[in-house]
Order: sequence, then C-alpha cells, then structure tokens
Amino acid sequence: MMMGSSARLSLKVSTTAAAAALALALDLQAAPQQPVFRAGVDHVAVDVIATDSHDQPVTDLKQQDFQITEAARPQAIADFEYVSIPAVHRTIDRVVAAAPVSDVSENAQPTADSRVFVMIVDDLHILPGVIVPVKRAMTEFLQTLSPRDEVAIIFVGHSDLSQNFTTDLSRLLKAVDNVRSAFGFGLGADAIASLARQPTGARAPPPATGPVCASGPAISLALQAARSAAFELKNAAATLANSGHARRAIVYVSGQSVLDPAAPSICPFNNGPNENSAANAYRLDLQSAFDQARRSDVPIYTLDPRGLVQPETATIGPCCASYQQRAEVQRRIGLQQDYLASIATNTGGRFFINQNDLAHAVDEIVSENSSYYLLGYYPDPFVADGKFHDLKVTVTRPGVRVRARSGYTAPLAGAPAETAKTALTSAMSAGFNVAGLSLRAFAAPVASTATGMSVVVTTEVTLPAIAAGENPTGETLHWEVLALDPDGKIKASTGHAAPIALSHSGAHLVVNDVLDLPMQPVTIRVGVTSEALGKTGSVQLSVDVPNVSSSKLQIGSVVLGVVGANGQPTSEPENLKVLLPFQPTTMRTFASTDTLEVFAPLFWASNDAAAHTVLSIRSGADVVVHQEIDVPGAVTKADHRTAPVRSDLALLGVAAGQCVLSVEARLPNGQTAVRTVPFEIKD
Repeated sequence: MMMGSSARLSLKVSTTAAAAALALALDLQAAPQQPVFRAGVDHVAVDVIATDSHDQPVTDLKQQDFQITEAARPQAIADFEYVSIPAVHRTIDRVVAAAPVSDVSENAQPTADSRVFVMIVDDLHILPGVIVPVKRAMTEFLQTLSPRDEVAIIFVGHSDLSQNFTTDLSRLLKAVDNVRSAFGFGLGADAIASLARQPTGARAPPPATGPVCASGPAISLALQAARSAAFELKNAAATLANSGHARRAIVYVSGQSVLDPAAPSICPFNNGPNENSAANAYRLDLQSAFDQARRSDVPIYTLDPRGLVQPETATIGPCCASYQQRAEVQRRIGLQQDYLASIATNTGGRFFINQNDLAHAVDEIVSENSSYYLLGYYPDPFVADGKFHDLKVTVTRPGVRVRARSGYTAPLAGAPAETAKTALTSAMSAGFNVAGLSLRAFAAPVASTATGMSVVVTTEVTLPAIAAGENPTGETLHWEVLALDPDGKIKASTGHAAPIALSHSGAHLVVNDVLDLPMQPVTIRVGVTSEALGKTGSVQLSVDVPNVSSSKLQIGSVVLGVVGANGQPTSEPENLKVLLPFQPTTMRTFASTDTLEVFAPLFWASNDAAAHTVLSIRSGADVVVHQEIDVPGAVTKADHRTAPVRSDLALLGVAAGQCVLSVEARLPNGQTAVRTVPFEIKD
C-alpha cells in the first residue's frame, strides 16, 4: 500500500517531474459524407451526449436541433457529425488475449470513433470483500470497448500495479488480475469509528450514536486517503485534456470517503485535524478536481462496486451490536453515496449506486459514450484573452437532455512564438501521442549493468515531402527520450539534435538511443521536432525491463533486423555496436525475399553452461521456419550467466500473411522461456 505517494498517470510529465483496450472487433457506422473538422486557435469542438428521460441515447437529432450560446450570445454551428459505435459484447478468451501483440508503437492520429477512458479503482475506499465484483466490473468494461479505444487503469494506492494508456488487451487484463494484490487496506463505512478505536494511549472510543467526533491520526489517515483519490481524479482529467480523442471519460470505481462535513468542529481529542475541517479540506480538493474535469471536457462516471450496500458488508470489522451503531453506519453509507453522486453530477457524468447488476451499469456507461454528436463553431466574437469562456448547448426537441462541455480556454494574444524547443517540451508533456510527425519506436533490454539493464531505443521518423517549387534545404532534427516508472518519475532521459536534409520525396530517418534503466516496468516516451517543417511528433511504449538478478531463465528481448538493409542511422550511440550485432528495424512488415536478422539475449543463474534454443516462424498453425541452436553462457557474476542468440532466418517460400516469430530457450535443469514477435509478409 502506497499512501505516501499516490498513483500517477506516468504519461503526464513536466520538465521537472512526471505526474501520470483492446482487441474487440468493431467498425464505425460510416456516414455517406464525413464532415471535416477544422483545427485552429479560434475553433471550438464540442462533444454532446443526448439522452431521453430514461437515460437512453437519442440518435436522430439534426444540426438544426442544437443551439450553442456563449455569454448568452447565439453561435453559428459550423461543423456537425453524429458518431455511433456499434455495441460489442463477447467473452474475453484468456488464450486469445494472450496472443502476441506488436512490440513496436506508432503515433497514428485518433479517429472519430476512437475513445479514451481512465478507469480509477479506489482501493483505499474499497474493502477486500468486494474483490470479485470489482474484477467482474473491470472485465465487463473491457469486453464492451473498441479495439481503437485507449484505456488506462489506475489503482489509487498502488501505482506500481497500474497500467498506462494502451490498446493492448493482455496488459489491461494483467491490471485486472492485480486487483487482489492492490486490495487489503481499505476504509469502510465505519472508518472513522474503527480508526479512532485503534490503540493510541488513552484514546477513548467515539460515541456510538450521532455524528462521530474524532480527531488526530484517525482523521489524518481518512483525509489522506480521500485526498489521494481526489488527486487522481484531477490528474486524470488534466491528462485527458491533452488527448486528441473526440470522446474521453473517467470511470471511478469507489466506495468513497465517509468524512462528515456536519461533524462537530471541536473534538475532545484535538491532537490533529478534526472531521469537520478534514471534510472541508476534501471538499476543496474535490472542487479542484471538478474544475479541472470541466476545463478538460471530461465527465466522471462513478460506480459503487458494493451494489445494494448493507452495513454488515460495508464495515471492516463486526458491525452493528446495537440499533444506534447500525444507524450510524447506515448514515455513513449515505455520506459515501452522496460523494459519489456529487462527483458525477458536477462533471457531466452519471452515478451508479445501490445497483447489484454492475454489468448493466458498465453497459450503460459504455453505451452512453458510444453515441454522441460532434459540434464545432467559431466563437463570435473571438477574444484571445487566455481565459475560460462559458458555453451552453441546448436542443429544441422537448424531452431531450444534453450534457456537453461547459466552456473552453481561449489562447492568449501576444504569447511568445513556439520554438523547436518549446514544441518538443509541449509534446513530451502531453499525456498522449502527438501525431504531427509520423513516428514508430521499439525498445529492447539487451544487457545487464551494475544497477539494471541497457535498453536500446530505436525510432523511425517519417518526414513529409516538401512542396513542389520549394527548394530542398538543410534543417535540424531535435529529439528527446524519457523513461518513466509507474509513479511517473523520470528514471532516465536523453536528448539530441542532428542536421538532416529535406527533399521532395520525403525521408525515413532512424535514430538510436541507449538508456540505463532499473529492472522494472517503465513507459518510454520519444518526441521529435523538425525545425524547418515546424512539426512535432511523439510516441510512447511500455517496456518490462526484466530482473536479471533472479535465478530464472529469461529472454531480455527479441531484436529484428533485415540482412542487407540500406542506409545509415541519423544517430548512433558509441556503445550501440557493442550491445547489438546489427541495426534494429522498427518495421514489422517484410517481403518474402527478405532475410531476418534475429538477436535475443538470454539470462539465467545456475550451473548450466549452455541453453538450447529453438527459433521458429509460424503461419497460422503451420511451422514454416525451424532452427535449433545451442548457445554457451558467459559468466557475469557468481553463477549468473548471459548468452546471445544470433541467427538469420530466410523468409523465402513463406506465404504472404500474418506470422509469428518465436524464440524458445531451455536449460538442462528444465527451466524454459519464450518470447514471440508478430509480423506480416506481403508480396
């Protein structure tokens, strides 16, 4: 339990510190003509949820049914689009979910039907007895999403078990499996009473009836848990503000705080904050989260996993020895539900409390975010004052309710012009990929160091062709690489600049970097800015840096290259050739005439002097390439050994289609390890 350092979406970073889906088949219902949503500092995009009196989506509204007003002045709607994402619901097959996923990341621009969600699981306010319903709700949520949806799963008290934004279903399911590890400490509806009763010298138990008067450590701990949850809501909303997705939302799974703003302000044991002052401090934290959610256009949906809450199941220990005690616990449950309702209603979301059918509640959340309208307008008058401007969306059809963003922040006139440095800093500070330049990145842990592992990061940059009539010119490419741990702390970074030449045909450039990283999961973020083009891109990828100090057999990574590939990388660290025998490629589409270069470092700790490896390529159920190699291990320290698996695999004769490269290793003592890389062959 990590109460002292609350979880963060580690993709939300600054220059001084780092602050913090899925494989279901689904197609957007295509409209005959899709409007083009224009971008500009004076254009405001508004996504609108429209429902009837039963909270069911209204799907047949027209542009003329909507009205937008700003400062009581009607605005002309310039863009209109209805987005409908068909419902998908299938059982997640763990075997299918464990299928190989791509080991490279690209920064494609989000499409209109690509949503982004943050699911915040408030393990500080959920008791262990609710583990099963929480896992069911999380799994149900993943079952109903599109393969284009990005999802982050955050545990408030366990950032190390959280999962940053991804569409990788296997990683998301791993986070679901972390629920049991995350739960253990949780404040129930009797939190104030039970904490106040803990042995603290001469402390007496709180009254059994009426508002509980408590202070000191009990209230401090309850306040810390509540503020951690509020911080996550605010941080997630701020991170989502940087998303290019048309629809974004937070799903908050929690039992919520029991801090009582109506508690007496003076307590008999006044050696710390009293409950009234703690509740007021928490209220201010929540208000700050509400303000951020509104500015970011991010609704928060609250879900109580306890269902129809009873005092006996909402408390940590034995409950309700008397009618008065039961009544007090029931009152505290009401406080929790009021908080959940307030969080939703103040941010444009919905609350789901006292519902045993959590699957239905999750379906309601996803369904509502699967049917929405995209409106765009140019504010008249447009004022570039850097301030927040209120707006209101209404519809003329009776009985239809709409929820939309409450305003936007205008740019500030006279702000300094963006430079290559500020553009790159902005992209690296954003919570999501920036698609101004096309990037594709790959990272490979390849060698152990005194404190961790050397990780090679290879990025391919695609520069667009310069316009006809323009003269090719030289320019400088700037890039930066960050590695962040689950708490959002920067573990390593590097930045460079290199001269390049623009051309009428565009260019594909490759840059390499080497980071020394600790042996833990990290998020690597790469940002690139073209000075002459005035364009910036960024891409992120998740890397599990293996703990090679353990005794088990492990494959650090699988690195691919292409025999005879032309071109020299724009940047190459001095130690790259020491770490790798060839230039890595980020491509995962090859021709049948190609020959793949394969490198995979092995690590183990035993007296076994060599490992037997099998390299194979499968096309469907057929093994089309097979090779076996015995690789001797070199001793690194004590009985720890490492061995490089190095081979060339010809693709000649392999039919076009999807394939999987598999590297399997086995020691004489019976230990095994496997890594797979999916790729495609095209004629």
